[in-house]
Amino acid sequence: MKLYFLFSIFLVVLNTTFEKNIQYLNRRDEGINLKNETSNECQYINSILKKNESYNCCQYNGITCENGHITKINLANKGLNGPIPNTIKYLTQLKEL
Repeated sequence: MKLYFLFSIFLVVLNTTFEKNIQYLNRRDEGINLKNETSNECQYINSILKKNESYNCCQYNGITCENGHITKINLANKGLNGPIPNTIKYLTQLKEL
């Protein structure tokens, strides 16, 4: 009986640890996906701003990001001129330009 009780406790601890590891891996993967999505969107902005391709455009004054997506671009008074590039269509979460 004692052995059964110890084995039951062992299974509960093992199950709890396993669930926490799965939750951690899911959160980590979500973070990686958000970073990748932002990185992809930043490539378009970085080409406009003539920044390094790996630059995190969300840190740029005038760019707002939410949940891994560029949602707002305000580049007034930045000395930019010319037409808006067609690549703007890839910023699917853009709400304000």
